[in-house]
Amino acid sequence: MKLVIGCLLFIVCLYSQEEYKNEEHKEEYRTGLRMSEQLPYVATKSYIENFSSKQIAAFNELKNKEKTSIFSGLNWLSLGPSQMGGRITDIAAPKNSYFTYYVAAASGGVWKTENNGSSWTPIFDGYSSITIGDIAVSESNPDIIWVGTGENNSLRSSYSGTGVFKSTDAGKTFQYMGLPDSHHIGRIIIHPTNPDIVYIAVIGHLYTSNEERGIYKTVDGGKSWNKILDKGKDIGFIEISFAVNNPSILFAAAWERSRKAWDFVESGKGSGIYKSTDEGKSWRKLTNGFPNDRFVGRIGFGTSQAAPNVIYAVLDNQRMKAKATDADKARVQNTTGNDVDSVITGIELYRSDDLGESWKVTASGFHNSSLYSSYGYFFGNMGVAPDNPDVVYVMGVHMAKSVDGGKSWDLITRGTRVHGDHHALWINPLNSNHLINGNDGGIDVSYDAGNSWQSIENIPIAQFYTVTVDQQEPYNVYGGLQDNGTWMGSSAVKSTAGDIMGLASSNEWKFLTGGDGFYVQVDQTDPEIYYSEYQFGGLIRSNHGDSKFIQPKPKTKDEKYRFNWSSPLLLSEHNRFTLYFGGNKLFKSLDQGDNWREISPDLSKQDKKRTGDVTFGTITTISESAFSPDLLYVGTDDGNIWRTDDGGHNWQKLSEKMPDRWVSRVTASIHDEQKVFASLSGYRNDEMSSYVYVSTNKGKSWSDLKGNLPKEPVNVIREDSHNKNIL
Repeated sequence: MKLVIGCLLFIVCLYSQEEYKNEEHKEEYRTGLRMSEQLPYVATKSYIENFSSKQIAAFNELKNKEKTSIFSGLNWLSLGPSQMGGRITDIAAPKNSYFTYYVAAASGGVWKTENNGSSWTPIFDGYSSITIGDIAVSESNPDIIWVGTGENNSLRSSYSGTGVFKSTDAGKTFQYMGLPDSHHIGRIIIHPTNPDIVYIAVIGHLYTSNEERGIYKTVDGGKSWNKILDKGKDIGFIEISFAVNNPSILFAAAWERSRKAWDFVESGKGSGIYKSTDEGKSWRKLTNGFPNDRFVGRIGFGTSQAAPNVIYAVLDNQRMKAKATDADKARVQNTTGNDVDSVITGIELYRSDDLGESWKVTASGFHNSSLYSSYGYFFGNMGVAPDNPDVVYVMGVHMAKSVDGGKSWDLITRGTRVHGDHHALWINPLNSNHLINGNDGGIDVSYDAGNSWQSIENIPIAQFYTVTVDQQEPYNVYGGLQDNGTWMGSSAVKSTAGDIMGLASSNEWKFLTGGDGFYVQVDQTDPEIYYSEYQFGGLIRSNHGDSKFIQPKPKTKDEKYRFNWSSPLLLSEHNRFTLYFGGNKLFKSLDQGDNWREISPDLSKQDKKRTGDVTFGTITTISESAFSPDLLYVGTDDGNIWRTDDGGHNWQKLSEKMPDRWVSRVTASIHDEQKVFASLSGYRNDEMSSYVYVSTNKGKSWSDLKGNLPKEPVNVIREDSHNKNIL
């Protein structure tokens, strides 16, 4: 019998609350454009000729496989949650039509509302990427919309895109316009009177160097591109802006950053502000009053229609800021985090009143713990009131407002229901009291300049890290979500006529625990007992409403455990009281987490060359054999796979001949005690390959199982519970 691999691509659960009445548009939603037929690569000039985007090829391959898949008739029904949003990266609206606007999501595509947020239509499903960096609407022709794929925040979960897309019918259809190796788009701006002229700030790869980064320009609506500002294969551009009332003057923000699985350098000497006065033909760096050193991080711009000569720049300043007790001020100017007890400067706001020729800092380190803290790379956007250049907004963990040009600040979202981590702000150009804010929880709207807020929680783009189910009838689904905690909801959703997304019923989910939610395990006998995890190994047991923190702790002060951002948690199928939890060692509890013991040594490679400010060298996956509770497998982020046959007394390394890649899953077969599967991911190497392996002798040897899978990183592999030939 043939082995069948079913390729399921889940990023988020996407659904809409709008009833589809237009059958033609309904079909567009379901299928989108066929990439191989309608999305030709647009030839570019003066930088690189590359007709082989692996991601686009993988998408084309996937679409072709869907036609002949044995699962082609499988229908999907959204379960929710329907009372929360997810990470927003940008907001754009047509000129003079502010009940209609567009929202870009980090991994949920593009959504459109035509009734001020009462209902939404997903307009970018079916294309080669649903991770979005920026969206722009033409001022002179509101039917023209540009979408830049690849999230513009450089998180560990910021997935790459496939380039840029253009719509000429207000989002009904999109055409692919190239830049396939850009990976992450920072900003798109469209000439105010000539929509064929478009500028794009390309950040480039997140984990590796590449050539396709810089400022790109088209004068023919995207048919061809010129790279007009290039600072090398390690320096991207996060922001670009026109001067007010003068599109010949441009400002661009370069960002030098370097990310590895174990380290992130958020700033560099190559970062800074550039200005052109001739439509991008020539550029010069602006350094009069603005920092020009290796501590310059992400930069965002803000302008006001009321003051054409004024431009603001919000900066993530990574310079270490010594405590007041440190007398060696000169030394601190070139210090590192290990030299003195210090913190970074963080958020700074600079203002220029002469179109960038000179700058003055208006505020430095203000409310930093509530705005940027040490991760300003996650924010970097701002806004200025169109009728008053002294009314300024900056976005961070909270959103802050100044009414005196940045001298003093109020945290206008603290103490409100507005979700934290703010990334986008649209200010109505005709009414500066009308704000639309995008954050990790979705959309919030204010009609009084931020004094009060109305949450719009019906854009279904929450990002699930993991899901599991209990054994109730109907069963419940549990999941950990990015920055939205851990939730539980019923699987009993009934679809009605006209409701193709299955949201006619009220399917309210229940909030369980906070933080970033990751693994969840539910007692299969008593669902009122469950275990949930938050970032870097935070672990909670909930027992009929009582919660207890149960993370394993070292027995001595000298020993320190390492836990992954998403640490694997496993509840034994052989004993409901037995838990396994992965750090740099494997931990086991026989009493529901009250007590833990180490059952392994450090299972990582302990490579000192791969250490930095990101926790690394940790267990990422655990699997227990259905045949024996003593047969366990684990995988690590640095490429190790291990097996124990005796419950952890002895361990055998299984990955000597495997690629040195992040082990995303190791899965013991539920049908054959000798069989085990493994999937590895090259995502943190910017590598678009499928690593899938099978062993029929408990990992002593492995066979490549990827076959004709699309070339994309694999996160999960599981067997069908009934048919051993289906993966």
